[in-house]
Amino acid sequence: MSLKDLFGGGKKAEFREKVEQAVSDGKITPERIAQLEAVRQELHTGALSEEKTQIRRAVFNRAVDAVKEGGKLTPQQADELVKVQKYLALSDNQVDKTRVDLAYLRKMTDIRSGPLPTVSAHSLLTTDR
Repeated sequence: MSLKDLFGGGKKAEFREKVEQAVSDGKITPERIAQLEAVRQELHTGALSEEKTQIRRAVFNRAVDAVKEGGKLTPQQADELVKVQKYLALSDNQVDKTRVDLAYLRKMTDIRSGPLPTVSAHSLLTTDR
């Protein structure tokens, strides 16, 4: 393994930067996918699924961070993140912690925008304090 491989230099690094730029706002469109595929072919790099999972997770987390900056998670944003995850070929178990964070953000968004969640009296009486 060379230093170039360790630091992801060359064409793969350039392609990775393009992907990060494309998903930096938390959205991916068919046009962006087409542009990325054109860049990938132009640079003669392998498919994104050939990249290390760690790098793909970092790209996905960058898209999630863009959504988190808004402080809320709308259904449209959640759909866009699913598209980004699918494009990056990440399974649910590969982004499990991120999905937990998104579930928390979704719950907080629901609480801020509407009625509070219901809590049964039974659960309040059975907890130890």
